[in-house]
Amino acid sequence: MIQQRSRRQKKRSLHKLYDMYKINMVPLTQELYDTYVDMATIHAHRWGVTDNKVIHIILSMLLYRDGYWDGSGFIEAVLRNDLSKAIDRADELCMTYLKVIVSAKNLYM
Repeated sequence: MIQQRSRRQKKRSLHKLYDMYKINMVPLTQELYDTYVDMATIHAHRWGVTDNKVIHIILSMLLYRDGYWDGSGFIEAVLRNDLSKAIDRADELCMTYLKVIVSAKNLYM
C-alpha cells in the first residue's frame, strides 16, 4: 500500500533538496541581473572581446557560481578548476576565449 506523504514531510523534503543543491533563495531581480550583465560586458571589453556569445557565457558562469542559474558542464568544469574537463566540454568559441572566460570566474560586485 502506498502512503500519502503529509504536508510537513513534503515541505521538509523540499528544504533538503534546496540545501542539497545549494539553490540561492534570493530571487534574481532585474536590477541585479543588469549588474551581472554589466560586470560580464566590462570584463569582456577589457580583454578586447565584443562577441555577445562570450559575454553570455561569462554571465551564465557568474550567475551559476552565485546560485541563480543552472550551469553547463563546461561552466562547472571552469569553476572547479578542472582544465581537462573544461577543454573536453568546450566548443570552438569557448576554446578561443578560454583565458577570458576563466579569468572572469573571480569577478565579484
